[in-house]
Amino acid sequence: MLKSLINWTKEHDFYQQQINLTLLRFMLIIAVPALVVIMSISFYKTQYTFSLISALSFAVVLFALQMTRNPENQQVAKNIALAAMIVPYLTTLFFLSPNSLGFLWITIIPIIFVFLNTPKELTLWGLLLTSPLLAIILIDYFEVSQANLSYRQGISILFGFLIESIMLSFIKFAIFDDQLELKFKNRQLEFNKQLIDQKVPILSLDLEGKITQANNAFMEITGYRKMALIGKTFNELDIINDSLNEFNLSKMLKNRSWNGELHGHRRSGAQFWMQITLREKYNSQYEKTGYMAICEDITSQQLLKLHANNDQLTGALNRRVFDQFIQKAVFEFQRYREPFSLLICDIDHFKKINDNFGHNFGDEVIKQLHQELSKILRSSDTIARWGGEEFAILLPKTGLDIAVAVADKVREHILNAEFVGQYPVTISIGVSELRIEDKAEEWFARADKALYHAKESGRNRVSFNGQS
Repeated sequence: MLKSLINWTKEHDFYQQQINLTLLRFMLIIAVPALVVIMSISFYKTQYTFSLISALSFAVVLFALQMTRNPENQQVAKNIALAAMIVPYLTTLFFLSPNSLGFLWITIIPIIFVFLNTPKELTLWGLLLTSPLLAIILIDYFEVSQANLSYRQGISILFGFLIESIMLSFIKFAIFDDQLELKFKNRQLEFNKQLIDQKVPILSLDLEGKITQANNAFMEITGYRKMALIGKTFNELDIINDSLNEFNLSKMLKNRSWNGELHGHRRSGAQFWMQITLREKYNSQYEKTGYMAICEDITSQQLLKLHANNDQLTGALNRRVFDQFIQKAVFEFQRYREPFSLLICDIDHFKKINDNFGHNFGDEVIKQLHQELSKILRSSDTIARWGGEEFAILLPKTGLDIAVAVADKVREHILNAEFVGQYPVTISIGVSELRIEDKAEEWFARADKALYHAKESGRNRVSFNGQS
């Protein structure tokens, strides 16, 4: 993006130089025939001195025009040409008759000076043009010496300069500066569009939630090309809202807009998260035509959060975060008296698995156990890796009887699941319901004791209150 910015800035400067160079050449081309005409007429009328001065100015202007072939010499060429054109101008003022054709040069020179200079430069050159006129006016008015022009003629020329310069400045602004500004604004809009396209993920959806447009930034997040995205829904791309377990437009857009998080997998399989603002789109007849989604990639933040809150091996909550859930459950139970139950499950004979097949194999068993638990439990249930091969499960709004039934269902599911290497895996589970007088430690101790009883009773069992 920095490269794009640099390229755009260079293009901006280049365009400005091209405009200035074109103006310079155009004005010099106007000056050349004007000087030729004045030089020829002066020579014809035997005004040889003025004809020679015009010829010298003509030669210098041609030299300046030649210099403009190299854009780097643009400013120098302009200053040389303007200085050369002032010489016949001064000669005209001080030596030629007001009725002389040479006075046409006085009419032409403001045109050239206005179009070739910026406002600041024009102020300096304007002083050089008007100072001789002011001197002639003062000389004639105070009768200091015999002037070539009367002060009235000088004032007329001065006002003519002023009016001509103002009018030409407006014309220049209207024709050139407005066009230049419009060009720059268009380029800036184009640059901003490219910047947004690269940095802000944006897409359009039709009324059915199918993607109709997706920019580069969105394609970069998902890893899909545009053709793979067009016509697909978020659900087909496995991009969902975790709280809804799907991408459901009717549930999301009850108030015509929705802001939330989406979670999905890139084409490579890597996870990504994005914050999305979803709004309805309408045409000029106020008919709904689809939806606009503006996204923000929050994968980095979510991964940091995930690493801080979740077990690195399985992705389950870690012990620290699960403790917070337990403390919250105790508080809510004491306040609302809604039941909570706790399951602690442990893989049977896990040491033998490690000894016989290695720790990597054991890690795969632990990871798959978490996956199987996630499949069978409710989304409202909380699973944490408690340590080693142990998992703790918090069941909200669940009394002891139901918790025991859930635990037995989990045990049976694990017994029948196909684990890595077709190795038969069983688990033992201890169950404990939260009591009014319980603190978190007492609740856990009771579940842990129940787990110990299940192990002592032969494993692959569910135990509660000392019963199996």
